[in-house]
Amino acid sequence: MNQFTIDPNKTWNLVGKLTFATVTALFQEYQTKITTNPLTVLDLSQVTHTDSAGLALLIELRRQHPTTPFRHLPPQMTTLATVSGVQNILVPQ
Repeated sequence: MNQFTIDPNKTWNLVGKLTFATVTALFQEYQTKITTNPLTVLDLSQVTHTDSAGLALLIELRRQHPTTPFRHLPPQMTTLATVSGVQNILVPQ
């Protein structure tokens, strides 16, 4: 299952695949949940697979939430961000 969960500490957890096939539904879920739950931390430790569409979703979330920490970026996401030259967007200096 691909979804956002929010734990009692208000940390958003992204669970499952973050790919072209899932990002549209995930973004719609995000838009629903953000109306009642602020995005304070995004934990990606439960992401099992990602691609460039997943990277685009994270860049959009960063645009909307420039100071929100993204924790536990998957190695595949870090590699995609580095190759694309956008690693500083995901992990601001």
